[in-house]
Amino acid sequence: MIPPVPLFVRRVLRLLEARRALYEGAPERALGALRDPSLTLSPQADQLRRRAMEALFRSAAHKASQGRDASVARVLGVVASEDPRRADEWRRHLVPPAVEPVEPRSSNLRALLAQMRAGKADGADQPRREEQQPSSVHRLDPPAGAALRFHLAVDDGGEYLALSGKSLSFGHARAAAADVPLLADLESVHARISFGESFHGGPTWHVQPVGLGRVSVDGRVADGVIELHDGAQVRLSEHVGFRFWRPDPASASARVELLKGLEAEGATRLLLFAPGSAGRVRIGPKTNRHVPIAGVEQEIELSLEPADEPTELIVRCGGGVRLIDGPTGLGEVRLPCPPDRRIDVVLGARPSSQAPFGLAITPVEDRPTIHGGSA
Repeated sequence: MIPPVPLFVRRVLRLLEARRALYEGAPERALGALRDPSLTLSPQADQLRRRAMEALFRSAAHKASQGRDASVARVLGVVASEDPRRADEWRRHLVPPAVEPVEPRSSNLRALLAQMRAGKADGADQPRREEQQPSSVHRLDPPAGAALRFHLAVDDGGEYLALSGKSLSFGHARAAAADVPLLADLESVHARISFGESFHGGPTWHVQPVGLGRVSVDGRVADGVIELHDGAQVRLSEHVGFRFWRPDPASASARVELLKGLEAEGATRLLLFAPGSAGRVRIGPKTNRHVPIAGVEQEIELSLEPADEPTELIVRCGGGVRLIDGPTGLGEVRLPCPPDRRIDVVLGARPSSQAPFGLAITPVEDRPTIHGGSA
């Protein structure tokens, strides 16, 4: 009898199958591979799904430009099985109502595809709109005293748990008391990372133990507050640790990489936003960016404002910014943060001959308290 394939092997095989299908121009086959239950919480699978959906949109647009309505309907049916709301949105773009005057479909769809690639909203002859607010998305107010948290999925860059607050706590996931919950051998609230500024020292991040928690930085046991430097290795217990990075000298924000397969809310990396324009997070091709990605021509900037109590995530890109399911703008979009539902943003960060670059901002679900104490 052949033993069953281990779960991690099955996950790797399904991801390879999906990548091969995308390379061969078969996005429907890629989506089929990505439906495997082993990939439910995989950031890599989410990234591949986005690429497959973009390929399906281009296919549907091409078919619509040729008047092949039946083929468009079939593609939209595939999309509806994955994301019904997105399928409805695409249908409004690709299938104009019969009561409206029918303009040449090929020119309309070429313009729409150009907008997706370049992030341009209204065409070159329309007035420039620097800011837009998606009217159908609302802000989720964090509980009093809690950190602002949301998921950020970056095309070709993976998924991050993004947080903002003067003090961010790390602890055991079972207690549901920490801003960064980890299913590991930790106290309910084990340690805190705090952000501060001084006139002479500038912005700094510190770590300190909480209660019975133990913390060490680069092998030095902390009996109080320790300042974190770029590249510092922090240990919370024998098997729990992370790397702290402040790669961009022009930004006060930081990146944290969890070690040994740890995850926080399904993400292995964290973005610690310092509030305001000084805490801008940059995505670009240079290695000293918070999210370095090769092949990006136009850098992307993210910032949380206002500085004292952030309520908006501002997304900027010189190549253009647009929302898939809402209003569009050229210079930037302002999004309520954290949002009450997923928001997809398309940016003109890549060369126009390549697929559009995408971000997805998603709320973090409330964590139910699991009784039984901390480990």
